[in-house]
Amino acid sequence: QMCIRDRYQRRVRSQRLTQLHFKKEKSRRSNRIKRTKKTEQQLKARSKELEKKEADLQKREQELELKEKEVQKRESNLSKQIAELKKKEENQFEEENKLKKRREEDEKIEKERKREEKEQREKEREEYVKVADSEKEVLRSEFEKALSAKDREWEEKIQKLTQQKDEKIEQQINEDNESQEKE
Repeated sequence: QMCIRDRYQRRVRSQRLTQLHFKKEKSRRSNRIKRTKKTEQQLKARSKELEKKEADLQKREQELELKEKEVQKRESNLSKQIAELKKKEENQFEEENKLKKRREEDEKIEKERKREEKEQREKEREEYVKVADSEKEVLRSEFEKALSAKDREWEEKIQKLTQQKDEKIEQQINEDNESQEKE
């Protein structure tokens, strides 16, 4: 009986062990299947995410290309504007130089004109002074002539007057002498 029981127990134990083994195998398999399903789902989700990211990246690349084109357009426009501004500055600089030259020429002409006017005035003044000096000389000589003529007149008058006085004095002396002789 002991042997039978032992055998029975062994068999039961071995059956239990095999059942446990099969259960464990089964649970391992189901766990493996679940894990693979999970990993497959995760991989699918990851691939979807990657596809979304890729689509986003493509959109971003397209946006970046568009922005790059806009930037290039802006750069070309800016370079054109810069070139135009440089041309304008050069033109303005040339205009300023022309104006400076004109001003300098005008100033030279004005200085020359003023110098000529000054010289002309100087000449006119010298001529006027010469004319005035000659007129003064003429007037002086005429005045001297007139003075000398007046002097002669006055001398003649003085001589006449002195002669008359002398004659009067002589006459008086003669009268006095006569009256004294009479007395």
